[in-house]
Amino acid sequence: MDLVTLMFQKQVKHLNYHKRRYIFGVIGWWTLLACTSSAPSDETQPLAQGIYKGLLSPFFFQEERLREPNFPFWFNDSLIRQHRIKSITITHYVVDVDAAESIQKRTVFGMDNDGLVNQIEYSNWYDGKIISSEKLSLEPVNLFYSRTSPIPAGTSEIRTFKLHTQNDSLLVLHADDGSDQRVFLLDAQIQNVHVIDQMFKTDVFTRWYYGSPLRYHEWFALENMVNQPVQHKFEWNDQDLLVAAEQKDRFRTRKTYHYSDEMLWLGYQDSIFSLGGDFIRMEQAAIEYDQQELPQGINHFGGISPDQMFVKAILKFDYEFYE
Repeated sequence: MDLVTLMFQKQVKHLNYHKRRYIFGVIGWWTLLACTSSAPSDETQPLAQGIYKGLLSPFFFQEERLREPNFPFWFNDSLIRQHRIKSITITHYVVDVDAAESIQKRTVFGMDNDGLVNQIEYSNWYDGKIISSEKLSLEPVNLFYSRTSPIPAGTSEIRTFKLHTQNDSLLVLHADDGSDQRVFLLDAQIQNVHVIDQMFKTDVFTRWYYGSPLRYHEWFALENMVNQPVQHKFEWNDQDLLVAAEQKDRFRTRKTYHYSDEMLWLGYQDSIFSLGGDFIRMEQAAIEYDQQELPQGINHFGGISPDQMFVKAILKFDYEFYE
């Protein structure tokens, strides 16, 4: 059975960074983390006051969302226009125990003159060669969603959705592969599990979001319309900066986001706890910037404590500019 539309219509290990240039505040932030000898704090760290001005969106620039082109909100379009950026190529390298790098993925984002992403090319690599690739065009439909060109069936890493329902209260998207649907509850009055249970009937796996695709503070999946086996929560400060994200499943994961005094996103610390509160593992990411404050790389680390962190993956950025 399809989702029933709302019953009432309310109005809607290493820091030798490659291509090292100018590192904007990363060293100070990393030193702060490395000096912590105990398990990471579960507290959200205070942020400097101001307005975020970085190119990357901390909320959207994550592995899963990079593979969901219907929500192309990864970059600050005003900075894309300011720098006249034509394309951004992001190459994902994995790093083995001997610190050897190998390409795993590459994504090329093409921008129009308005700074909006209008084309994406994904490629997967193995042993230095491309083993698969897909190229998509994007067309903005509304503030929340962009339409994409069709992709062949079986392209499992790329998730595309079609707009099914939109009004002042909710936004419903159906996965093109038929596996699930996403429901964004825009009206705070219906952001309640009991209301969902009463108002909606569906036998399709559904992710429920409290808020819009641009900014939501919680998403979850339900079992029998009561239990929440997967739950994600997001915390924002007064400047609309994402400061923390928390996931509860078999474990509890808390990610805290760090910014410089100049309001650039420096990276994050991701701590994994048991449901009983015992610390298990940590992951960190540090972003490298050039003199123009454009990202040049993101270094991902993992380990069991702040003083035992090893580089796991590196993302490298290359830019093409309009003349």
